[in-house]
Amino acid sequence: MNTAADMDGMDLVDEDFIAILCCPETRQPLRRADAETLVTDDGQISYRIRDGIVDFTTKLGDAKKPAPKDVVKDYYEEAGWNADDAGVYDDTKRFMALGPVSRDYTRRCNEQVKTQLPPKGKYIVDAGSGAIPHVEYMAYHDNFDIRVCTDFSFAALQEAKRKLGAKGRYVMADLRCLPFKDASVDGVVCCHVVYHVPEQEQATAIMELSRILSPRGKAAIVYQWGKADLLWQMTKLFRVIDRVSPPKPEPKAVEQPARPAEESLYFYAHTYDWFVSRDWPFKYEIRSFRILDNPMMKRYLRDTPIWRMVVRLLVAWQAIMPNFTGKHGAYPLLILYPTIR
Repeated sequence: MNTAADMDGMDLVDEDFIAILCCPETRQPLRRADAETLVTDDGQISYRIRDGIVDFTTKLGDAKKPAPKDVVKDYYEEAGWNADDAGVYDDTKRFMALGPVSRDYTRRCNEQVKTQLPPKGKYIVDAGSGAIPHVEYMAYHDNFDIRVCTDFSFAALQEAKRKLGAKGRYVMADLRCLPFKDASVDGVVCCHVVYHVPEQEQATAIMELSRILSPRGKAAIVYQWGKADLLWQMTKLFRVIDRVSPPKPEPKAVEQPARPAEESLYFYAHTYDWFVSRDWPFKYEIRSFRILDNPMMKRYLRDTPIWRMVVRLLVAWQAIMPNFTGKHGAYPLLILYPTIR
């Protein structure tokens, strides 16, 4: 039987880590009951440690009953983190633009996230870490002692643990009710996750990410706007470029199996106005992550000199005007500071 002490004798659920955890329902502190169990101080609620991963999604002793269908969770548990021989995940192939120019653009944008994280700290929470699917993501914990991968998929956390080992800690949890004490971590990164949370609960998830920040902490959240004014303008420009730079034949993309409509992953993107009109209990900045969305990248960004130049110009524009492109582009980078009241 696997226990928490499974990484060359390293206990992945050590006392220092337990000290920042709490019951996500009651906020009570937790203590070790045995090698495979955490329990609240009053002994009323217990959580299982499985293969070094603390499962906060199920309380021990809960009556067995059918769980409501969650297509997003089911997909990532069953297929999303399956990798092909080249190490490319199903999730990446299904949703990302994978041409070389698109990959270069995404890589540059991913690398910018690290520049918005604190320069040092003990714990950084990777909220919705998945399997840490991109090489650039591995740099996010460079300035931290421990990366806490948090996801609702056990399969994702097993893959993350394979990559990070003892550098990481691993928690199954719901983004809307995180199992971390107030002001307990120095950094938070959350990439392409919040817009998969139900529409009316996304604000709760964002406030949770702020709640756990220490006074010197900072969170970087990659979101998507439901309306991106720059996409319409860029489409007009790209159509002109398309006419003067006709496409060259490219290898046919690998087709992914079609999924029934009822199995489409849940997605809801609020607008910029929704975000700025809310009375958030924290300070924030809105910067640019990426101006273009994936469908537009798949349609236009081919491996030609002119499109490679377009990507360089887009990256430069985002750097020079981060607030403008963050407001009007497809993907903003929301920078959160600790709760102020």
